[in-house]
Amino acid sequence: MLTTPSHTNKLSLFLLFCFTLLLTLFLSLPWVNAKETPKPKPQVWQINGIVAALDDKYDKVKKLAFEKFNEYDLQNLKAVIQKPEVIAQKAANILKDKSVN
Repeated sequence: MLTTPSHTNKLSLFLLFCFTLLLTLFLSLPWVNAKETPKPKPQVWQINGIVAALDDKYDKVKKLAFEKFNEYDLQNLKAVIQKPEVIAQKAANILKDKSVN
């Protein structure tokens, strides 16, 4: 008959638990301390291309233009373009249009 030892060392179980806890903590720290990379500032020619894409008749091109807007830091848009209100008005018109997906 096969006999198994029923006595386990409680200290070794405690050390195994502590080691697992520390390992989990060390592996999760890079995700907790991760910072978002700053968005690049757009150049004038990039914004002009995106505005031209907003005027396109194809819906996929308009969608890509909105995605490109999301890639850039648009907080200081007035420093790049003279009238950012025009871009906002075009975007609002596209979003209000029911025929556009």
